[in-house]
Amino acid sequence: MSSTYPGSGYEPDIGHRSDDAIVLSALVEAGRAVALLPSMFTPPTPGVITRPIQEARLQRTILTATRRTASTAPAITAVRQAFQETARHLAGHRQDVETAPQA
Repeated sequence: MSSTYPGSGYEPDIGHRSDDAIVLSALVEAGRAVALLPSMFTPPTPGVITRPIQEARLQRTILTATRRTASTAPAITAVRQAFQETARHLAGHRQDVETAPQA
C-alpha cells in the first residue's frame, strides 16, 4: 500500500499481510483491517463496503505456469480461459482494466 501513494506522506500501519483475498476480506469484515483487493475479487460480503480506487492506477498481472506435458490438460485450459473471460468481462465494464492478447 505504501507504494500506491509515493510522496504523499501517507504511511500505512500494516498489521496483517496476506496474498489470500478471502483472508483479507474476512479481516475487513471483522473490522480488523482495510484492504486493497483486486477487482476480480468482489463477492458480496456482509459488512464489507467496496470502493474503487480513484487516485492511483493499480496493476495486477496474473500468470499461470505448468509443466510442458500438462499445459494442454483440460483443467489447465479451463482455468486459463476463466481468467481471460473474467478479465475481458471486467474490461468491458471498466475503463481501468486491460487484457493481454490471447496466446
